[in-house]
Amino acid sequence: MIIQKRWFTFRAWCLIGVLLLTVIIWSWPKKKDEEPREKPVRVRTWTVAGETVQDKIALAGWIQPIRESRVATEKGGRVAALLAREGDTVTEGQVLLQLEAGVWSNMQRKAHLQLRDAERELKRLQTLSDSGAVSQSDFDKVSAMRDGARIDMEQATLEMMRCLVKSPFDGTVNARNVEVGEFAPEGGLVFHVVQTDRVKVAVDVPERDIAALKV
Repeated sequence: MIIQKRWFTFRAWCLIGVLLLTVIIWSWPKKKDEEPREKPVRVRTWTVAGETVQDKIALAGWIQPIRESRVATEKGGRVAALLAREGDTVTEGQVLLQLEAGVWSNMQRKAHLQLRDAERELKRLQTLSDSGAVSQSDFDKVSAMRDGARIDMEQATLEMMRCLVKSPFDGTVNARNVEVGEFAPEGGLVFHVVQTDRVKVAVDVPERDIAALKV
């Protein structure tokens, strides 16, 4: 009985010793190099400063010539000559196109001859009228012929000028719509002339932003 009691006491003290040893081991401070290390985190920083911010919007636009003209014929006719091509630089009043003007050219020459003959006849009658050999009616008849010939010649010259298409200003031929031999109707668009030494920019602005728009 005494032996069993001593054995029980020994086992109890052993168990207590194991528990104390366990507590001591767990409570013993760990070395620094055994502590878990956290993975460093990369961060980015900015310096914040107060400033005035302006509202800006991006708008789509397109460049246009400062001046342009779609040149048309004053009268219809067949194209006799083209004196400018696409891309050519032209000056104000330069002839770009010529229509056939044979009828008016013939009329001009005929009127010129009639005017010349009428003026010669008037000079002759003027000489004879001083001696009283020419009546006033003969003199008036020749004067009317002279005036009619002058009107015909001026009309033919005007029609011939209308057969020419000229550049309205200094610029560049952007497009040509006819070729030699083609018929150009009256008022037909035959050339597109643009002035590009200066340009303008066209932009579509939303209605809500118009009031705040500044150039």
